[in-house]
Amino acid sequence: MLAAVYLCLFILATPGIDSLGGLTVKDRAQALRAGTPEVMLDLYSAVVRARRPALKRLTPLQRPLRIEQSWGLYGSGQTRVRKMEVWLDDVLVYRSGDHAYDWREPLFRNRRLRPMIDTVARKPDALNRDALMWLIADRAASEQPDLSQIEVRFTVGRFPGDRLRVAHAFSMKPPSWSPERL
Repeated sequence: MLAAVYLCLFILATPGIDSLGGLTVKDRAQALRAGTPEVMLDLYSAVVRARRPALKRLTPLQRPLRIEQSWGLYGSGQTRVRKMEVWLDDVLVYRSGDHAYDWREPLFRNRRLRPMIDTVARKPDALNRDALMWLIADRAASEQPDLSQIEVRFTVGRFPGDRLRVAHAFSMKPPSWSPERL
């Protein structure tokens, strides 16, 4: 009985397998060459085949047993990397996630500001775009009163983000510091 319970919990606790699918002949041969024991590959294939039918029968038990969980937390992640770059007078001072360019990093990593940056990175005409640009301009101009141009670029590319391209960019010049799309 205990083995059956453990098997049921194992089947319910492996949602990532649904997105992987079964092993192709090529995948299996490659795994064997890499040193994966054949019994592990057989176990994986058995779980993939058994999971969906067993899940249909076990799902109604999850709520009364209080083991139901949303598996959205364990998704495969984003396929695109988006970064913000701030250039002051043609000098790169900030790039998201880059310790070499960390101007005002605590500000940009703030939990209230990150969603704003993400929105503007995705949509160049986002409602909060001007507020973000003015915040950057205000902080930069207060540090460098003789600043002649601020450029904010939003780059995008496939994970892991080694080759990013500029998706959209904004330029701001004194005295108004109004953002203009490039």
